[in-house]
Amino acid sequence: MRRRSRWAMLVAAALLCLPIPAAAVTFTDWWTMALTKMALLAEPAVAGTEVDAIEVEARGDVVTLRGRVATENARAAASAVALHIPGVRAVNNDLRVDDDTAPAARRSDGALRTAVLRSLRRDARLARNPFNVTVEDGIVRLTGAVPSVWSRVRASEVARAVDGVVAVQNDAGPLTVALEGSELALRPPRR
Repeated sequence: MRRRSRWAMLVAAALLCLPIPAAAVTFTDWWTMALTKMALLAEPAVAGTEVDAIEVEARGDVVTLRGRVATENARAAASAVALHIPGVRAVNNDLRVDDDTAPAARRSDGALRTAVLRSLRRDARLARNPFNVTVEDGIVRLTGAVPSVWSRVRASEVARAVDGVVAVQNDAGPLTVALEGSELALRPPRR
């Protein structure tokens, strides 16, 4: 018993010595980042094959965007998308316009569906998640269940990275957590 309590005290003391960042990212910041990323991936006006590599950072009510887009219109559209996220009041748009990110040649919807399914199955974090994929005019729609909002974001990134995909509408939903009395309960997403 004494050994365990000494060990626990040593671990606690070591943890107290770790630096804690002054501007730690809050749950709300993470949620804002996820919503912004999903909205960017779903927006056809944010053109370019590098849209999945747009970095999103949120601190309070300010979102910062970094990465590359194909046109100035895509850059402006990214700002507009971020400003429509609940709780966002300002956007620092550090996106660079780069002509090398122009969209790929148009592929058939059937070929895109096959390529997206293949990419989702090859991703180690998503391989076990059953996705339904439909494609219309280059816009991919994902449905199914995922274990977390981050799996949902990852699925959108993977699908959007496929050459020829214009946008991703991700309707796959994680189980939600609800507080019932003093217990947490998992519920399927509301539709």
